[in-house]
Amino acid sequence: MEITIVEENQRLPQDAPTITAEETFQVAGESHYQAGLARLTGGPSGDGFRDDCTARLLPEPSNPHDPNAVAVYIGAEKVGHLGRDDAIEHRPAIDAAIAAYGAATVRATIKGGWDRGGGDTGFFGVELQLGVRPSVAVPGDTANRGDEPDEMGGNLPAIDIWG
Repeated sequence: MEITIVEENQRLPQDAPTITAEETFQVAGESHYQAGLARLTGGPSGDGFRDDCTARLLPEPSNPHDPNAVAVYIGAEKVGHLGRDDAIEHRPAIDAAIAAYGAATVRATIKGGWDRGGGDTGFFGVELQLGVRPSVAVPGDTANRGDEPDEMGGNLPAIDIWG
């Protein structure tokens, strides 16, 4: 995935996700990655920031704190991790997407990052669309392909990996 730094009239990565789901949840540990989120968004502003993008999920089996850890990247910036239970629960979909496409990507939203002065500030946060039973897009499978691209610009077919 290409590095995208948000500046005037630029957008965050908008690739079609390889994993789709209806539910959203918060990425863990974003407070440790505020500098990278500021680079992606252009930094704190009076009204804060909210924009949709694509995040990449990357297993970290050599993570010293948790061998099941899954890092979350937007562009080249690491922005957090899946929570411990979420990483284990969603690993089958992540592994299937990596096997099929070489990457596990999901829809994401960066929000927050306001600075209204007088100490009224907020951290940036990241939400992912990755539900209880996500679907993984499969190359070459046109049976489930819609006629129109989805709102992120892609129309990858999806199958239910849960049987």
